[in-house]
Amino acid sequence: MSRWAALLSLDPTLQIVCRFTWLHTRCLLDIQKQLQALEDQLTHLDREESRRRTPPEPTAGSPEPVTASSPPTPLPPRPAYPTSGVDVATRENSRETLMSLIQEKLRLYGELTEQQHNMIGYGRPSHLGLYNMRSFRKRLGTSLDEKDYEWLQHGMQRKDLATLSRTGFSALFDSTMKFIIETIPLRVSCKEKV
Repeated sequence: MSRWAALLSLDPTLQIVCRFTWLHTRCLLDIQKQLQALEDQLTHLDREESRRRTPPEPTAGSPEPVTASSPPTPLPPRPAYPTSGVDVATRENSRETLMSLIQEKLRLYGELTEQQHNMIGYGRPSHLGLYNMRSFRKRLGTSLDEKDYEWLQHGMQRKDLATLSRTGFSALFDSTMKFIIETIPLRVSCKEKV
């Protein structure tokens, strides 16, 4: 494997990787499903807290409001919802735990979407790059285990390979811009001296 890596690192056009687009997509869909469930839990928790804070509406059978002239009435039964400090602390802990889990899942989701975005943005390897890679592998012969290049076969079958080297146009554009940036100031400074 080390000889294979050494050969591939010699030429930028051989920096070919498998995108694993299907796996990235499956992971994204799974985390979306988890996030949706967490969002539902948080919404439920918010509704429960809102219900606890809102006093119950008087109903047709509820006692009349107490006035100075009315006789004392017994206290209403204790509400069914918890109001003790322990219950409030438990609710707050569950909210904190839920929010921590949501934040962790969102962070992971963001990382995966960024990775997927980057991988999709990489160009496809050139035919020459793929040919050279296969040629290197053949030259190495038996020193390579089949599993060492299985990903290449997998990526070629699924058309899921990407090259980390820049395309010819990008390289040409960058070298042209570098030439312009480096030579224009020199020409301007030479004319100023004359």
